[in-house]
Amino acid sequence: MTTKPLEPERGGDAREEIRAAWDALVATARRTVTEGLVVGTSGNVSVRVGDTVLVTPSGCPTTG
Repeated sequence: MTTKPLEPERGGDAREEIRAAWDALVATARRTVTEGLVVGTSGNVSVRVGDTVLVTPSGCPTTG
């Protein structure tokens, strides 16, 4: 997976917003497993924060 660093013009608030969105994204992905909506590592969850799209990787467990 390739990641792109945040643009220099994005300040600390934007980074905190992205961090909070990522934490919520992971929690949602974990919940889909515990609630039986997906099996194992199938499925993705994504969220958009401004011009940035965060997506859980395929084939990686979100537990633990």
